[in-house]
Amino acid sequence: MLQTKIAMSLAVSLLLVLNCTSGLVKKNKKEKAMFEILVGVNVTDEEKYQKYRDGMVPILNGYGGQFVYDLKIAEVLKSPGNEKVNRVFTIQFPSEEKKNAFFRDTSYMQVRKEFFETSVDHTIMMAGYEK
Repeated sequence: MLQTKIAMSLAVSLLLVLNCTSGLVKKNKKEKAMFEILVGVNVTDEEKYQKYRDGMVPILNGYGGQFVYDLKIAEVLKSPGNEKVNRVFTIQFPSEEKKNAFFRDTSYMQVRKEFFETSVDHTIMMAGYEK
């Protein structure tokens, strides 16, 4: 049990380090910067949440977005609040404008209302950054 907790803690730490330091690597002139968000959620209904993912991924892809990391978390060791988090992921977009357009998309909002809002009790936007 202790080994599992340590492994999960290391996985989340590694994810944060990879995401925070990857923007420090010098890009060549032709490589365009991406915009990435780091999100934590507490999934309360795995089946409905999977339907949300199944419905939103094609819309996300239409905006050039993609999941980069997706982790299930067994235990949160430190948090600024009392909210539970059992899923942490990053989503990458070609730009912040594409990210904003995706979250305003009416098809996305419909999928979100039907499946996300009934399967997740809260969301924490941990970070948004250019990469």
